[in-house]
Amino acid sequence: MPNSYFQFKQFRVEQGKAAMKVTTEGCIFGGLVEVQDSCVRVLDIGAGTGLLSLMIAQKRTNVEIEAVEIEQDAYDQCQHNFSQSPWTNRLQVIHHSVQNFKAEGDYDLIISNPPFFKNSLKGAQKNEQLAKHELGLTQRDLIDVVIRLLSDDGAFWVLYPEQEADQFQQLALLKGLYCQKEWIIRNHSQGPAFRIVRSYSKKGSSFSSLEFVIKNEGEYTPQFINLLSDFYLALD
Repeated sequence: MPNSYFQFKQFRVEQGKAAMKVTTEGCIFGGLVEVQDSCVRVLDIGAGTGLLSLMIAQKRTNVEIEAVEIEQDAYDQCQHNFSQSPWTNRLQVIHHSVQNFKAEGDYDLIISNPPFFKNSLKGAQKNEQLAKHELGLTQRDLIDVVIRLLSDDGAFWVLYPEQEADQFQQLALLKGLYCQKEWIIRNHSQGPAFRIVRSYSKKGSSFSSLEFVIKNEGEYTPQFINLLSDFYLALD
C-alpha cells in the first residue's frame, strides 16, 4: 500500500504532508464512536486528514460535520479529502485554533484524537510537533472547548494513551464532564493497554468498561473485523 493514501471501501484518504497519518488506532476510534439517531451536528477537533469525520459521515447520512484543524498541511489535506468523498456536502473543515473557534450553536457529538506526548523529546518538524505534542492544545484547553460547545445531552469521544487518558479523566471530572464508557484497546489479549477510548457527557450516569483486542496469534480478531469491515477494503 503506498504511503500517500489509505484505501477504504467508499473513499481514499490521502495523507500527503499532513503530520498525523491514518493509524490503526485512529480507525478503531472512528469505528467505536457511537452516533445517536438524534445526532445532527458533529465537531471534529484536530481533524488531521479528516479520517474520523469521514467515518462518521459514512455511519450516519443525516449528520452535518464541522472539522477544525490549525496545521496548514493537515488542513489542506483534510479539505481535499472532504471534497473527494461521497459526503462532501455534509463536511466542512475550518482552518482555525479550536480555542478561539466560535460556533453557531452547540454540537450533539464532539470527537477528538488530540496531541498527547506531553513530556517526550520534541521532533524537528514543526508540523509534527503540533500534531503529536501538547503544544497547541492542552488537555485543559480541550476540556474548556468541549464544555463550551457540547450540547447538554451530547457526547464527547476522545482517544489517548493510558496515562494521558487517566489524567484527562481527572481534569474532566473537576470541570463537570463525566465518563460514561471506555474501551481499552490492546494489541493482543495479554498485552498492556495500547490506547483508551472514552466517552464523556455533562450528565453523570452509569459507567461501562469494555476491551478491544486487535490481533490474536498474528491475525485480526473477529472483533476487529466486525468493527471495521464496513470501512477497510482489505477486510473483504
